[in-house]
Amino acid sequence: MKKVLALMLTFIFVISATACGGATKFDAEAYVRGVMDANYKQKYDEYAKARGISEKDAKAEIEDTLDEQVDTELSGLEALGDFTEEEKQEYLRIIQSSNEFLLQLIGDILDISKIESGKLEFIYTSFRLNEIFQPQERAFSFRAEPGVRIIFETDGNDYYIESEKTRLTQVLTNFLSNAVKFTSSGSIRFGYRLTETGIYVYVTDTGSGIAKKHLSTVFDRFVKLDMFKQGTGLGLSICKTIISILKGEIGVESEEGKGSTFWFTIPCSLIKVS
Repeated sequence: MKKVLALMLTFIFVISATACGGATKFDAEAYVRGVMDANYKQKYDEYAKARGISEKDAKAEIEDTLDEQVDTELSGLEALGDFTEEEKQEYLRIIQSSNEFLLQLIGDILDISKIESGKLEFIYTSFRLNEIFQPQERAFSFRAEPGVRIIFETDGNDYYIESEKTRLTQVLTNFLSNAVKFTSSGSIRFGYRLTETGIYVYVTDTGSGIAKKHLSTVFDRFVKLDMFKQGTGLGLSICKTIISILKGEIGVESEEGKGSTFWFTIPCSLIKVS
């Protein structure tokens, strides 16, 4: 908890310095604890129910895991001092990114807990595939490095399927997030193709790629191939479990220095949208 608190206190210091020109005159620690309790209380409750433990124990477990993961976040903020306006804006961007990381980490911990207890919820509905794919093209264009093209490859058709929309979106956005993280030039192409039994979904990038020796462990828990890139090391493991529950397959093809293709298949019936 000490590292998490230190990180959040740093955030408050930067925000206050930006807003007030330097000095802060309030109880920052009390403020941070209030922010954390307000933002994460629902997560603690969900985690406690999934694990069958008290909310107090759930909070302790989550905070212990957070402590282990925030070293990278803190290292980016160690040299705080006098700020130029440009530096203030840069630190504010770091704050936003780090806050997203912490929320993602708690979400991933919660999903892992639900998986282990058999309580990961799957709600099957009928929906159009393009409802999942089309919005990602624009959303990830804002997140990609300048000059990297995000391209949804489609033949112009759309299909109804019956599956778990939220979980499929979770896997697709995880693939795209990783592609954006490791691609500094070129393109990220994604889409789906029909198979004899369902669909094949892919995300192909022209990023840094993965060494052959690491391919067999990519979907293991807490695997991070680049410790300087933000991430929890849990996302791909969760994706593998989701696709397994959907009775599909998941995999990766990659060449170091040239890029990667992450893919999955799931069985489903398709109806073409007329």
